[in-house]
Amino acid sequence: LMREMYADTLITGDAKPSGASVIAIGGYGRRELAPFSDVDVLFLVKSRRSQKETQQIQSMLCLLWDMGFQVGHSVRTVKEALQMGNEDLVSLNSMLDARLLAGSQEHYDAFEQKLSLAVKRNRKSIVDKMLRSMEERHLSQGGTAFIQEPDIKEAKGGLRDFHFAGWIAKAFYPGQKIEQVLQQHQVTATEWARARQSYEFLQRLRNELHFCSNRKI
Repeated sequence: LMREMYADTLITGDAKPSGASVIAIGGYGRRELAPFSDVDVLFLVKSRRSQKETQQIQSMLCLLWDMGFQVGHSVRTVKEALQMGNEDLVSLNSMLDARLLAGSQEHYDAFEQKLSLAVKRNRKSIVDKMLRSMEERHLSQGGTAFIQEPDIKEAKGGLRDFHFAGWIAKAFYPGQKIEQVLQQHQVTATEWARARQSYEFLQRLRNELHFCSNRKI
């Protein structure tokens, strides 16, 4: 749907491909959208001087809103995206899950390369921030996995802990799959299979809660 919309709004008529990239981030980038989750999209532009490009992005967003999607979007240059990642851990984490949907592959590759270099330069600091953030979140959720009504996304042992493990792996082992990283740390295939099974159970449970409540949770 996003690619069809991009084709209709950014490359139709006399409009030429702008060099912008439409990028899925966060859960959308991981291909793990729950039924009522926000659709998080980064429009990566080369500059902010193009009025036509701005109008095209607005047209695309209006179509998404008209279809009832909750859209979390941002429009940034590569420099602005990297600066935001440096200032805000949530934004950085969402960009670590980035996936190109449509637009310029070359521009997206340049963004990924610069993001990887920025993470590599500040790896220790970033991981320290991640671990502190995880500890604070655990404390806010009772500090234990053994509570009667856990938040299946944010509580200790919940979905977000799996996400943090993935982000830390991407920071320390860029370009490697999580299975490759775990093998280097004596995590067996059986242990990883059990972890994946638990993660998928939590995802399915969250999906059902979305359907039951008719809203995101």
